[in-house]
Order: sequence, then structure tokens, then C-alpha cells
Amino acid sequence: MVRSAALAQGFLRLGVPVGLVGNPGAVEFFSHQGLLGGPGSFFSIEDPFGGGFEDALSFLRSSTPLLCVVDSYQAGEALLDELGSVSPVVVIDDLRSYSVELHCRGVINYSLGADGLGYSSDRCGLMLGPGYALLREPFWGLKSACGARYLVVAGAADPLGVTPQLVRWWNGLGLPAVDVVIGPMADMSTRREAEEAARGAPSVRLLFSPVDLPSRIAGSRGVICTSSVTAYEALGLRKPVVVFQVADNQLATGEAIGRMGLGINLGPWGSWGSEDLRRALDAMFVPPADVVNPRGALRAATELLETFRLNPCHGI
Repeated sequence: MVRSAALAQGFLRLGVPVGLVGNPGAVEFFSHQGLLGGPGSFFSIEDPFGGGFEDALSFLRSSTPLLCVVDSYQAGEALLDELGSVSPVVVIDDLRSYSVELHCRGVINYSLGADGLGYSSDRCGLMLGPGYALLREPFWGLKSACGARYLVVAGAADPLGVTPQLVRWWNGLGLPAVDVVIGPMADMSTRREAEEAARGAPSVRLLFSPVDLPSRIAGSRGVICTSSVTAYEALGLRKPVVVFQVADNQLATGEAIGRMGLGINLGPWGSWGSEDLRRALDAMFVPPADVVNPRGALRAATELLETFRLNPCHGI
């Protein structure tokens, strides 16, 4: 959701209007980001790649977009082929769990090591690697600063309940000052458990879906996060990073960060503990420059306009 929103910001910067077909949560997120126009610019439906797909397809046919960008792990070959009958399809991918490039006209995969996944360019335009990192607009010109507080981000939803445990470990180890982010999709039980863990923890400050998260990343002492878009945001600002994984699609990025000497990879959640965290914090380092392009979303949007010869007056 964040990466497709970043690409939408790239199109809007170039004067190209965008629309959205998504579930209510996605529509709400895009709306709060100021990415949607009037009622005709979006279609909100539960399960758009499942039971709601036919209705979503009908909306797309009536709105005739010049390009359809798909950002969903639920979009299989047959669905992409159907979408391709409406307009050229570009897929935001990370796993290449199937030969997605055979069912679309373009692929964006900004993951480290994406060029080693075996994509074929015979029928499809490829935008691979962190030069195309889909970071949100605030990161495009943001400057890094050396701060006093660490920043912990366990994801928008935190389905494994990582945040409360990290707060307990942090307090128990007596670690330095930290801001701990609770994402917008975290359930209330995770939030309450984190609040309980933070009581009596003077070094821990909880932040609930902060709107100024980009500037907090830029001004942090270092970032502890999942191997998701947050890791790329931190690397784009050359912040020291410690990463871990809560989903299969994050494993390769975490391994690449460790292998390439860009940060410290703790590994999957559940495979490490509090002492591993302490050692990682002691070993944090500033990553090399120019690993991640903070303006990758604008680069991708520009190249898509050129590749498909799109008229900025029409919508995507």
C-alpha cells in the first residue's frame, strides 16, 4: 500500500491524475495522503482480487485507465491477464513467485538482488533494484541528521505482536532512548499490550502512526525495523539499520542487507532474543552512500510515462 502510494505521488508530481481500486483500508490511506480526487476517482470494495474482482473489473472498464498498476500478492496469472484486456498492466513485485513478467507489460521490483530473480525482458519492461525504490514523497528531498533516540518500526499491522516484546526487552536491558512506532493497522490488543509494557519504562516513547515518521527516521540515531519499505527508507537516508523479518517476502531483503554490508540482519522473528538485539545495537554502523535512490518513485513514474507514451492529461 505504501509503495503504490509512493508511485502515485510520482505520477501526480508529473501532472498525471491517479485513481484507485482497493479495499476500504487502502482507499482511506490514499485519501489521507491526498492522492484521490472526487468520488469517481476510486472504487472501494472488499477483496478486490477475490470475490469483488468482477465488480472491480467493471469499474476499470468504465473508467478506461491508460495504465493499471497492480500491487497485491493475491493477483495471479489469470487475474493479470483479465486486467490486461482493459489496459497495459504494471506489477509491483518482490518475490517473483511465478513468471509475473509473462502476464504484464512492466514490473517494478526495487528489492536488493531483484536482478537475480530471473525476470525475462522479452515481453516486459523491467525496473529492478533500489534505484527504483518506491519511497514516499517526503523522502525525496529529506536530509539526514544525527539524533539521540533510536526508532523501532515493526510494520503497519504487526500481526505477530512484535512491538510489545521489543518494548519489554528494551526496558529490561536498560537500553538508550527509543521511539517505538505502532502502525495504523495494528489491532487494539497489540496497542494495549505495548502501552502496558511501556509503563515504567523511562527510555521508551510510544508513537501511534505518526504523520511525521519520515522526519523521525531522518533524525533518529538508528532504525530497528522489518526488512520492508522502512528499511529502504532508512538506507536511503544512510541511517544505521538493524532488520528482522515477519513475513517470507522480507527474508531475501534481510539477507541481502547483511550480506552486502548495509546493516545488521537479525533474521526471522522468533529466531533471536534480547541479547542478540543488544549486540546488534552495539555493532550498528552507517551504511554506504547511494545504495537506495530516495526519488525512485519519481524515476519509475517518469520512465512509465515515456515507455507507454502516456498523455499526462489522462489518468492511471
